[in-house]
Amino acid sequence: MDIKIDNPIRVGMSLIEFDDRIPSIKFSVELCVEKFEFSFSVNMTCWIECAVLDTFVDMLKRGRIARIQDMNNDFSLVFDCENNKLVWSCVKRDVSGNAINTGGEEALADGAMATVLQEFENYPKWW
Repeated sequence: MDIKIDNPIRVGMSLIEFDDRIPSIKFSVELCVEKFEFSFSVNMTCWIECAVLDTFVDMLKRGRIARIQDMNNDFSLVFDCENNKLVWSCVKRDVSGNAINTGGEEALADGAMATVLQEFENYPKWW
């Protein structure tokens, strides 16, 4: 995994390819939620603009609401630094336009934002 978050849910993001025309990265995203007598996982790919990653890191540093959203609005992670929570959502559409939506909200432990920031700051930046 290029980017890995383990708490409060597991999120992994691995580079598949990149595009120089619109500086963006295609990620393979793995998301896993495990609760008492419940587990849920998502595996998907999505394109995220590099500018979105830059803004995300900047907002985390400022202690603001930081959002990663893909170019098709199918995947988002929102870290709300002010209220110490993570909100995530995924949508998958088929060729007929039918959709499966999933999402959740998780409280963040002390220090979780610093760990997330470190993961994204350590990601190699080519843009």
